[in-house]
Amino acid sequence: MSQAQEYLTLRKQSSLKIAFATFLCVISPIPLIGLTTLSQYQRFHMTENLAVSLGLSFLIICITIAVILFCLCAFKVKKYEFLEKEDFSLGNGVKEYAFKEKEEYQDRYHRYQIIGIALCILSVLPIFIFLNYEFLESIAVCILLFFVSIGCFFLVLAGTYQNALDKILQTGDYTPKQKKNNILKSKISTIYWLVVTAIFLYYTFGKNGNGQMQYSWIIWAIAGVLFGATMIVIDLINKRRD
Repeated sequence: MSQAQEYLTLRKQSSLKIAFATFLCVISPIPLIGLTTLSQYQRFHMTENLAVSLGLSFLIICITIAVILFCLCAFKVKKYEFLEKEDFSLGNGVKEYAFKEKEEYQDRYHRYQIIGIALCILSVLPIFIFLNYEFLESIAVCILLFFVSIGCFFLVLAGTYQNALDKILQTGDYTPKQKKNNILKSKISTIYWLVVTAIFLYYTFGKNGNGQMQYSWIIWAIAGVLFGATMIVIDLINKRRD
């Protein structure tokens, strides 16, 4: 019981930090995209080098803060890694305690989920509204990313504590059978995103790259959709094998 209470308390306290770190990751390229777009117009009196310098500085600062927050939250629950990798039994009263916590949390969880999903869907509206205006298209991408960042904030805020409860109860994505699949998916996920990052860096800053992130950002959008499809395919293969 003491382990379960401590773990859930730590995850509840860290959920806001993890959500904010995710928010920083998503908004990090916005100044780079916006400023490089403004630098193309003489009336803003900004050179492209200055725009890239300021944009990259903001991006690096945001990512640095986000990584620090992710690491701090991960270190606090490191001794509970077994919850998502190993099978275990629950002590007396722990199951009832966790179920009660989950029931009480469901209203907030669903509320945050609805807000996050709605914002992510609405985020594409600026693209359609400013479709015929070349200057505003890039600004629309910035607005899109801002809406997505807020949406991700609420989704992560909701999911962090929900996942902690599922780990304790060994339900959802953390059943004994699913834990084995998660190990494989984690390895594939790491390789996948490293390859995507390499493609992005080469396309943007490589020998033939244009260095304009307002265009190469689409790589991340495509990669995100393909990643979801890849995870679904892995789940289907595992179910068929079982």
